[in-house]
Amino acid sequence: MRPGRTLHLAGAKHVLAICQSENSMTHSYTVMMTISPGTRKFLPQLWITLQEDKGVFGPIVARTMFKADNLYVTASASGKMTKKLCLEWYRCILLADSWRTYSDQEAVLEFKPEELEYEMITIPPKVTGDIQPLDRLFFRMYKDFFRKISSFIILHSLPLQVHHRDVIHKMHSLVYQQFQSPRF
Repeated sequence: MRPGRTLHLAGAKHVLAICQSENSMTHSYTVMMTISPGTRKFLPQLWITLQEDKGVFGPIVARTMFKADNLYVTASASGKMTKKLCLEWYRCILLADSWRTYSDQEAVLEFKPEELEYEMITIPPKVTGDIQPLDRLFFRMYKDFFRKISSFIILHSLPLQVHHRDVIHKMHSLVYQQFQSPRF
């Protein structure tokens, strides 16, 4: 959630940066939230896909990592949602952007129960940030709230490593719980 840029004079061949961990600069993860269109409320769980070398959590990590009722945590080799994970997530999605992983109609038809009727609506490419409801308002507020917490931790030198798996889980669990308030 930190900016991916380091400022330096134009033309510099090497730019040095200090960070808590190299993993915090190179590892990514995906956060997905879903709103029920009828009630306009968040589904009870926030989906998080973390980057793990083999795309799965090892037995020790799976047993010891922080777990929260409002998080659904998965793993992939890239930290991005894979087609397999996407099909698992599709149980609740109605509107998707045009990223290939989300817009594979054949994969959805294989997964969909016979009795379920659905219509997949895909947002055209390069306009997601302009017309997707969650991008227009919610993600900006969510990321800003998350950034304020992590900046506070770093600024006050609190003994937390904001890039650690458990800290990421705890922070997202807290922020998602706050955003489920009727105020939002």
